[in-house]
Amino acid sequence: MGILLYKTFATPELSWLHFFTMACYWVAFIASALVVSSIIYFAVKLKRPRKASTQLRTTALSSHIS
Repeated sequence: MGILLYKTFATPELSWLHFFTMACYWVAFIASALVVSSIIYFAVKLKRPRKASTQLRTTALSSHIS
């Protein structure tokens, strides 16, 4: 609904083809930025050392499973 209102009232002289082309570029740019930021987030999270309590709990759990 917001896209239709924006196109109709903010830029009525813009063609629909150009409008959707630019919208696709913006969505692709934003999605790419979000993907890159999530890759960086998880790369940093995986490099951090785990807390000792988590490692002890995992070790204790694995000894019960074996």
